[in-house]
Amino acid sequence: MNEILRQEYLHTLGIQSYYPRKKLAGAPLSTVMLTPESEAQLKPASRDEKAPSLVQTRAALQDKKQSKSDDDKAGLSARSTQPIAEARFQLAFIRVSASILVMILLPHTGDRNSLNPPQRKLFINICRALKIPEQDLDFSIKVFRWPFSEAAHLDKSAAAAQAALFTYLAQLQEDHKITQFLFMGSSITELVSAAVDSDLHICRSLDEMLKMPALKRETWQVLRQLASGD
Repeated sequence: MNEILRQEYLHTLGIQSYYPRKKLAGAPLSTVMLTPESEAQLKPASRDEKAPSLVQTRAALQDKKQSKSDDDKAGLSARSTQPIAEARFQLAFIRVSASILVMILLPHTGDRNSLNPPQRKLFINICRALKIPEQDLDFSIKVFRWPFSEAAHLDKSAAAAQAALFTYLAQLQEDHKITQFLFMGSSITELVSAAVDSDLHICRSLDEMLKMPALKRETWQVLRQLASGD
């Protein structure tokens, strides 16, 4: 209700809602107490004075974020520079001509140390398409298996695998007069590339071609190029 209407309503009813202050007889005068205002109260705070606090807070947050980002980058860099702890693989070797040696990546698991029937059939069919007779294929070269042993003291790192493979391939080159290599695989391409000190070609693995037959044409083209240049 409006205050003016309320006062008029109470006045009409004869109700006095406000009693004016009266001085009591003989009462001493009230002492007026004035509290001095401080300089800080008299001077209003400006935006410029508040700004440094906000700027400092943002700067602190930025520093914290930058520090965390640097720590994350340092951790990532440390992880990326760590060498591969262990390498495990097998390589089967097949001579397809007097100077061409094919290296086929095999799983390290199990006791299998040569091509399984589907892999062997696929490889022979690819060679037949290139007019390479099956009887000319030499499967006699021993499989390279890494690590050689599961002994705890043996270094099983990728660096050790590369050094051992380099020595093994160098001996094969000397014994069989190999001048060109074809590596069929993908997971250890860098390791094999570093170990081969000769002309190296790379294509899909037999397992990849068995899963995706369309890849056979790519391998056939690589082998044809090698065979024509032999």
